[in-house]
Amino acid sequence: MEKRVVWLKKIGICVILAVFVIFIAIGAFRFARLLNVRSENAKDRWGLELPDGLERIYHKQTESFRGDGWHYDVYSVQPGEPWLENLYTEANIEVEEFYDSAEGELHVEHEYYSYLHGSKYKWKQHESEDGLTQAVAVYDIGRGYLYVVAYSI
Repeated sequence: MEKRVVWLKKIGICVILAVFVIFIAIGAFRFARLLNVRSENAKDRWGLELPDGLERIYHKQTESFRGDGWHYDVYSVQPGEPWLENLYTEANIEVEEFYDSAEGELHVEHEYYSYLHGSKYKWKQHESEDGLTQAVAVYDIGRGYLYVVAYSI
């Protein structure tokens, strides 16, 4: 009987330790995720130079421990901003397909998605030197939104 009590105590301690380890792991995961996504600077994150002070109105990303995967941000932009003149104006099928891929992976809410095919938009694209990160900024002229979409491996 006494051996059974000792055995139950050992099992109890093991269960408590396992729960403790799980909580530590979850805490570490959340902390690492916060460190990876806190940078709001698109140049640091994806190589896109955007002006300071843009108001982000929507954000969605794939769940990832390392911060890789898809990132989708929408910013409200005032028409006529001088930096908009630095964006390309001709349609680009690669940009449209990249943008659509993000929407397909993330299932972006309808009000924050822009159907680019055949619409008027301006854009800028960046790919990191190592090829591990691609990003595109798309300004929808009709809606006044800037969509920043990035994919990191």
